[in-house]
Amino acid sequence: MSELTDDLSDCGPDELVLANKILFKYGVVDGFGHVSVRCRDNPDHFWLARNCAPALVGSGDIIRHDLNGDAVGDGNHRLYLERFIHAAVYKRRQDVIAVVHSHSNTLVPFSVSKAQKLVPVWHMAGFLGQEVSVFDTAEKFGKDTDLLITDMDMADAMADCLVESDVVLMRGHGATLCGRTLPEA
Repeated sequence: MSELTDDLSDCGPDELVLANKILFKYGVVDGFGHVSVRCRDNPDHFWLARNCAPALVGSGDIIRHDLNGDAVGDGNHRLYLERFIHAAVYKRRQDVIAVVHSHSNTLVPFSVSKAQKLVPVWHMAGFLGQEVSVFDTAEKFGKDTDLLITDMDMADAMADCLVESDVVLMRGHGATLCGRTLPEA
């Protein structure tokens, strides 16, 4: 087994259902946030719920996606508009097993602050690196964007911010976090 396959042995649709509920309960994701895990049987696929509030996700809501953000074998469900975030991160970072996209109101202020960047201030926050990048859709795609990442071009540009870090703030929107395990993300 490859190292990647070994890391995936504990992740799957059932764990993803539980992760959605836990992350919602503790306010990491709101009703519009989403979490995904890379498929253990094919690292070019990932599991992500259909467009559904995280607190309501059940086993029948988990859909396999490819690295273009398309559903694999199931076209009957409405998908998250921002599923491309997950696809781009998995495509760019082979070491990533899980992705969380959050609109946490504790992080959004750091995404718009010019005076204070989000930096680690204690030893348990070392995963942040020296400082967290801020991705601004308006800078890359013009002022007419609605801040959502709705295609692969936008998602690829955002994923560029995750080359050196596992966290990127998204101006006026939230954050995307990734990890080598589901709990780490």
